[in-house]
Amino acid sequence: MTQGKLPPIDLSSFSDLAPELIEVMVSVACDIALILDDSGVIKNVAVGKARPAPADAREWIGQHWADTVTVEMREKVGQFLADLSGGGVSRVRHLAHASGDGPEIPMAYSAIRLGDQGPTLAVGRDLRLVSAMQERLTNTQRTIERDYWQRRQAETRYRLLFDVALEPMLIVDAATYDVVDANRSAAALLGRPGGDIVGKPLGASVASAARADLYAFLDSARASTRPLSGRTTTLDGGKALDLRVSAFDGDAANVLFLRLSEVKEDAAAAGDDHSVATKKRRLLEALFERAGDVIAVCDLQGNLEYVNDAFLSLAELGRGQGVAGRNLVDWLSSGGVSEILGLIKAGESNRLFAATFRRAGDTPITVEISATVLPQQACIGLVMRLCHAQSPDADGAEPGRDIH
Repeated sequence: MTQGKLPPIDLSSFSDLAPELIEVMVSVACDIALILDDSGVIKNVAVGKARPAPADAREWIGQHWADTVTVEMREKVGQFLADLSGGGVSRVRHLAHASGDGPEIPMAYSAIRLGDQGPTLAVGRDLRLVSAMQERLTNTQRTIERDYWQRRQAETRYRLLFDVALEPMLIVDAATYDVVDANRSAAALLGRPGGDIVGKPLGASVASAARADLYAFLDSARASTRPLSGRTTTLDGGKALDLRVSAFDGDAANVLFLRLSEVKEDAAAAGDDHSVATKKRRLLEALFERAGDVIAVCDLQGNLEYVNDAFLSLAELGRGQGVAGRNLVDWLSSGGVSEILGLIKAGESNRLFAATFRRAGDTPITVEISATVLPQQACIGLVMRLCHAQSPDADGAEPGRDIH
């Protein structure tokens, strides 16, 4: 005997004890144990009590092991038997037993031959609990990924509407009065065209003499249930600004929504500003007409004021057919419209909603809707996109329900 090594175990001594051995194995180490002959025919079966194996397992006696598993797994049974004929021991392999009309039962098997001429002992562990946990983990991961991309899409559409708006707009943290978000128009009006206003106190952009009055005004707006109007002076150039502030409850914190407008000294300046605004509006309308998404603008009651060509195409309407003045309920369910408009007016602009869109000559289709308030025009901008593929969770979404 080589020093440091144990002598090989003679497994042939266990051959006569095979029936008793499988009972011991299922009681301490596995969920099912099988005794097989050289050809793979099952000679004896023992099942555990904690997690019962297939209900018909005791009827396998006399059947070939390959006949008890699913068709796809029969090749693995052959690999098992080949391992045993070569070295007397097989590595762990996963098999699945057929279970009548029920789901397949996954098992992890290993096997060993009891001596050169003895039978084979195969022991298996029930993997149903592991499979259920893996399936739950996979479904959770898919849900997280789907929700992440839906939120990214909603944020992108919100950013599109927020940035292209002609009106200077700010979103301010109601607790600290730091600027959370600002569109280009607001940054330019406050003398910060580079956009470095975001993340800094709003008071840093107004004249020092006006800061105390500004913060007192914001305190009042935060406590009010109605929009408030006020005036302040910018730090850059001392321009007078009109403010209109509304308090909103967001997902994570309370915020203030501010609309800014410069106070013009004379009518001529106002006329020049109107001319510039008209040119910008026409440019944006041309941009919206060429947008791939469906874009619509409605008042706070849902009456349409503007739609682009993509909306008319989705509704199967011609350019000559009147749309202005009609309500969204002509295409979306009344309950869904009421809920969407209510949430948007309450400040839930960074959300993605699922709704059913009714077309003139075809079956209804499901769309995703994101929207934001345009306070200066007292209207709401909406962006819609077709739901070409939906997950099983989204198939049952009710019209108007947000899908975050």
